[in-house]
Amino acid sequence: MSKPIQPSSASLLAWTALVSVALGLAPPGSAVAELPVGGEVNPTLMLPRLTVGAESGVGGRVGYAGRGTIRESSEALLPTFGLTVRMEKPLLEHFSLGGRLATAWWTSRTLIRGEVQRSSMTDLGPTLKIRFPFASTGGSGEVYIMGMGGVTMQLLDPDIGANRPFGIGWHAGGSTGAQYFFNRHYGVYGEVGWMYHQSYHIDSRQIERVDIHQGRISIGLAILFGTVRKPGEFPQR
Repeated sequence: MSKPIQPSSASLLAWTALVSVALGLAPPGSAVAELPVGGEVNPTLMLPRLTVGAESGVGGRVGYAGRGTIRESSEALLPTFGLTVRMEKPLLEHFSLGGRLATAWWTSRTLIRGEVQRSSMTDLGPTLKIRFPFASTGGSGEVYIMGMGGVTMQLLDPDIGANRPFGIGWHAGGSTGAQYFFNRHYGVYGEVGWMYHQSYHIDSRQIERVDIHQGRISIGLAILFGTVRKPGEFPQR
């Protein structure tokens, strides 16, 4: 009889799956963006890209709903830290669709005083982006507004007061940011925004629901996949 997948393995499997799909579907040079006649070389226009970066939550509160003394309590969060990866494909000049995977570790001042370790949450879901590409002398990029949402997997520290630390829920939020590419392959990005998480822990001894809302900051690398060619130019094999 096979062993069930442990909660701690769920986020690792999700990360592995998304990275494998990203690298498998969009290897370097697989996508081609054709420039209009007389157009400027702008590699951010229609090429897919992968962003990998660090993510931090600032401010905000964590709320608990459950039984006994836990019922409808909340407390201020300390800064969270985590990692995020996003694969996206521009569909139109000002519209892009993608997928995001992120893991963050959170705690509060009260939990730290009680010597409770950080809990973790992993997000997986789509992103929708309205973007405004631009070109400059040294490179090109875009500014954008992005919405995101999807499934959240929460893994609470056992000492936090839940006999079922693994929970499933949802998240939703938005960000504004910018990407800048120094050449046709590599660049950087930065984002600020807000995120809300809610997870459910069925049959828990005390905590049955966890709510987290917090500001969001993310910075990292952006990698373009593909080439840009002029009209009538045959792709290299």
